[in-house]
Formats: sequence, structure tokens, C-alpha cells
Amino acid sequence: VLPPGVDRFPAADTMVVSPALKELLRDPGNELLRERLPYEITGTIGDAGLRSPSELLYYAGSDTLTPAKGGHRIDGYGDS
Repeated sequence: VLPPGVDRFPAADTMVVSPALKELLRDPGNELLRERLPYEITGTIGDAGLRSPSELLYYAGSDTLTPAKGGHRIDGYGDS
């Protein structure tokens, strides 16, 4: 099940971001934020996946998450 506003899951070490977060990450003054989100941006979350245009949201892909490392399976979003 894909999150609303996303057409594919991000691959390992990549992320899809909200437009507002994308703008913040582009700002030269936000180096500290970029260091905390060291993924390549490969897509943008559409309106269907956002509560408002100013929401700061991302989905990052990983090939190392397991239940033992705190990973959890998501099988639905909202009322789905």
C-alpha cells in the first residue's frame, strides 16, 4: 500500500518530500537540516498526501530496516 500522494516507494537511500520540505532543503542556510536528511530527493509528495501546503513530510527508502532495528510494516493509511 502506497502512502497517499506517492506513486512509488523510494529506493534505498532516497526520499520523496513535501514541496515545503523541498524548499527548506534547498535553502543554503539549512545545512544542519540537510545533514539530518542525507537522502537523495527522487520525488515530491502530492496534495493527496498532505494536510496543508506547508506540511513538512518525507518518506525515505531503506534496505536495512527490520523489526529488530525498529522497522514496522505499514499496511494502510487513513481509512484505507
